[in-house]
Amino acid sequence: MRAPSRGFKLYPMTDVGQRSAPHREVRRWLAWSAFATVLLYMLPFGRLLAWPLVLLSSFVHELGHGVVAMLVGADFNSLQVFPDASGVAQHAGAPGRLAQAAIAMGGLVGPSFGAAVGFLAARKGSWSRAAWGILALTLLVLAVTVLRGLTTFVFATMVFALAAWIIRKATPSQAQALTAFFATQLALSVLSRADYLFTDVAQTGSGTMPSDVAVIADALLGPYWMWGTICGAMSLAVTGLGLWVAGRAPRPPRSRRPRFRFLRRREPK
Repeated sequence: MRAPSRGFKLYPMTDVGQRSAPHREVRRWLAWSAFATVLLYMLPFGRLLAWPLVLLSSFVHELGHGVVAMLVGADFNSLQVFPDASGVAQHAGAPGRLAQAAIAMGGLVGPSFGAAVGFLAARKGSWSRAAWGILALTLLVLAVTVLRGLTTFVFATMVFALAAWIIRKATPSQAQALTAFFATQLALSVLSRADYLFTDVAQTGSGTMPSDVAVIADALLGPYWMWGTICGAMSLAVTGLGLWVAGRAPRPPRSRRPRFRFLRRREPK
């Protein structure tokens, strides 16, 4: 009888298939998210049901302003979204023109970064749960520091309740599906609200003010539409990169056999 081999273990092809499952899973959830979005807007009251999704892009847009404001050393004072899906983020103490331009640009590219992070988190159920946990904690911090207005608090409460349900009750597949769905909404907002990139005036619930691209143009010179084009290209690039990384198949595991023949263990005869 032949003795069992003490050589190096061979890994079957099923290991490769199991390791490549996440990219197939996230592609499936992204396809369903796109289908659900189209179906939602085809329903008789679809636009009313999609109102929180529109507020989502505004909230992330304003949050992008605030995050960059803190990164450049400014004070993030308040964040408010209005029923018409406009929003305002107020800051103070931004040091210089470059900082002002960066803060304005942070809101324009904020939804694309949020979408990219969401696509990556949707790759695994555990990552999705962790992302919703971080979001819930962030909303709690924002609620006691910068959130203002009834619409803002109602929206934040809805998102927090959803996050709490996902963390406590949702299955890994449900967490992935919801993460992919909301990431898709942020990605689509880059296209659906692209007209804001090419206007120098913003109509908000608190009045008329210069648009973000107008603020960038005033700080760095050049026409506002040029900066709108640059920010739009950046948003598409970030969103596309997030999609590509999330849906990319992992490399197959390398063989663990030594390359040199004299290093291999011989099987006993």
